[in-house]
Amino acid sequence: MERSFPLSGICVAVTRAATQAMGLVKTLEALGANVLLAPAIAFVPPSDPAPLAAAREAVNCSKYSVIAFTSTNGVTAWFQGGAQEIPASTRVAAVGSETRAALLRYGISDVFVGESFVADALAAALIPTLSATDRTLLVRAEEGRETFPEALRKTGYAVDVVAAYRTIPGAGGPLLVEALRRRAVSVITFTAGSTVRETWAALDDEARDTIASGRVRVVSIGPVTTEAAIALGIPETSIVTASPHTTEALVEAIVALFQ
Repeated sequence: MERSFPLSGICVAVTRAATQAMGLVKTLEALGANVLLAPAIAFVPPSDPAPLAAAREAVNCSKYSVIAFTSTNGVTAWFQGGAQEIPASTRVAAVGSETRAALLRYGISDVFVGESFVADALAAALIPTLSATDRTLLVRAEEGRETFPEALRKTGYAVDVVAAYRTIPGAGGPLLVEALRRRAVSVITFTAGSTVRETWAALDDEARDTIASGRVRVVSIGPVTTEAAIALGIPETSIVTASPHTTEALVEAIVALFQ
């Protein structure tokens, strides 16, 4: 008897950076999907690496009470760049379960995470635990959002921000344009606002219309990503937002579309 897969015959476009996409790709393929890897973004070192090196030294010297990471890529860049172990006196915080899992791979198991997996929620959860003398370091992308540091500063807490990496356009645009032209794509996944913006910038008018018209469904990993898609003209009715905001929930949302 032939085995049935929930996503058999469905083409899912993955716009995540190639260095981070393989887990999602393999999961979708295991469910029978035809996966088009069309990375909208790629990661490179920050424009100026000196502040990151200085931040590592400051953490080693226990200058910070809290170090917070916004993404798995920030964790990887921090440790692969030669950072030593984070002092036991420094609390570690993370946006989301995937970032926490990345920290665990580097031996850090005690990680503070907000109730929902966005920077706003982490800031809201962290603020009541801070004291007047605490200083927080936020490790993020060079072009990251200001939500987290602004929230801490508005309530009087000291926070420094350091860029661990920079996001640049990926090479997947032409692949996606061609697939959309052939009407070969059923679903496009977005895992960050940057993947939405860079995908949109790489598309021609015909490809954009295919998405905006709802002929291709959009599955977003979370509300910030969804907001970015809506701002570019993708109707909210064409977007499914994963809940919770994880790749596992993203896959579940895609499966639910075809049940």
